[in-house]
Amino acid sequence: MSPPVKDSPSKKRKLTKETPTQQIEKEVPTKKSKKDASTHKAQEKIPIPKAKENIPAQEAEMAPIPAQVELDRIAELELEIPAAKRNINGFVELITILDKATGVNKMQALVTTASLLGDFILDGKLFAVTTAGMEVQTRVWLRERYKDYLDILCHLLRYGETRQAKITSLHTLMYFIKLEGWTNQYGRTPKFPETTFNKIVKALRANPKLHASHANMGDIFFDEYVNLFDDYRYYTMSALKGLLKVEEGKTVHETTRAWVCSAMLKIDNWATTEEELGCYCTDMLYNKFSVCTHLKYHNKISQEAWMALIQSGLTLDERKRILQAIPTKIAPKIPNPEFLLDFLHDSLELGESAQILALSGLWYLIDKKNYDLPNFWKTVYSALTSNMLHSNKRSEFLRVLNTFLSSSHLSAALVASFIKRMARLALFAPPAAITAIVPWIYNLLKRHPACTLMVHREIVDPKKLEEIEAMGLKDPFIARKKNPEKTCAIDSCLWEIATLQQHYHPSVATLAKIIASQFTKQQYQLENFLDDSYQNMLEVELSKKMTRPPAVEQNIPKYVKGFEPADHVFEGDEEMWSQFRWA
Repeated sequence: MSPPVKDSPSKKRKLTKETPTQQIEKEVPTKKSKKDASTHKAQEKIPIPKAKENIPAQEAEMAPIPAQVELDRIAELELEIPAAKRNINGFVELITILDKATGVNKMQALVTTASLLGDFILDGKLFAVTTAGMEVQTRVWLRERYKDYLDILCHLLRYGETRQAKITSLHTLMYFIKLEGWTNQYGRTPKFPETTFNKIVKALRANPKLHASHANMGDIFFDEYVNLFDDYRYYTMSALKGLLKVEEGKTVHETTRAWVCSAMLKIDNWATTEEELGCYCTDMLYNKFSVCTHLKYHNKISQEAWMALIQSGLTLDERKRILQAIPTKIAPKIPNPEFLLDFLHDSLELGESAQILALSGLWYLIDKKNYDLPNFWKTVYSALTSNMLHSNKRSEFLRVLNTFLSSSHLSAALVASFIKRMARLALFAPPAAITAIVPWIYNLLKRHPACTLMVHREIVDPKKLEEIEAMGLKDPFIARKKNPEKTCAIDSCLWEIATLQQHYHPSVATLAKIIASQFTKQQYQLENFLDDSYQNMLEVELSKKMTRPPAVEQNIPKYVKGFEPADHVFEGDEEMWSQFRWA
């Protein structure tokens, strides 16, 4: 594997074709007197393992270094480099060993290089300002080697063969982020190392061809760093936003978009007030000009990142995940939640599960952000269909609908429309749904006493009463109306509940009778009924102890009642005759 070490465009190094000694002599500018020239050359020359005599010189250069010799050389460099300025060329050899070594040697080279570079940063040998020409060149060269080292760490983080190599690379990279953030770079106020941080986020980006252990690196990154410190949280959002930027006419790669979506949903513990800010891993607390020290910039970058993600062409699953997070993670953290309205309205047309989540998001904007959405109740009313009561999302829909109608300040006409529509749909609903609908209607009637007229409506006019008894009553409820305020449901009655009292299932028939009795119970706990299913209801019936044997018809008829054939019908055709026999 070729090393991912990059140099400036004007001067590129080829580490695989030159020995470390040749590179040292070319790269590092050193000031020498004529008198001591030979002495300096002797001291700067780094010993390398000698090739065997019977191997040609070119093959000896490419021959692998023994593992123990490599470890010994790493230990020597650890002592030589900080001992004298002229020995800093050892970083080239150390980085070369790190790139080519494997196993323990690679980890040892990684840790040793990190320790040496960390000391150089703390001593001000990489970023501090200097006026001496030779010092400037040396520090520029050191910073280039530092960048080479960071590139190798990012490569290990993304393509490392073992989980331990990836974890070590991640923690080492974050160690340097902290060091850079706490160091006065070039004599200015400490600045967050955004460039280095963006490299880490890009290296963590998921790749479907990588080993499954790579996914855990993201969890470690977010749990141990991003969700604990405000500066990491801000610049992570900024980096994720950058990953979604593409040229005009192009779309974000689906793998990148999926990973960015998962990453943004993992970010938690956003500050809600200025007082909650202040937990920084880098030296941002004393930099009042840094954007990550102000809440408005946190909210702004959050909104920009979510907007970029929403506009990147989401799949249905990604859209559902974002819809679920809107009331808890997205809408509370952005300054202008109205940009979510189009996204929520578009999601209403994408099936039952997305529709429920979109309605929850719209309700959050109404309830918490005081948004006026005049068509909200029309949308909720149209979502209440027979298909919804037969779907596996029925319990979720009833939960959110119960939340929507929990306010006692809603008009009686609006509430009556929902009660009447639900009672009408209960006639065709499965028993498990009816057992949740009846307590739901009871709670609404208890919460809105003006709607109890639908249960106990007395006709005072005797002529009208005679007419109803003779001709029947036409239900004034207009089921086809889309506006719940204009269905005339408040003028109707709940005859559907009386019909359910004759239901074939005994539990449904018994439960429907609570509407006809006195409303002595304050409310029913709806959660006790929402998870009912055919299986649960069957188990309850089978577990009942019989106090008396059920009634059984003694004389089983031969034919279905009403289809008794005459003697001459189907005569001689026993196959057709058998269709009307019980068995």
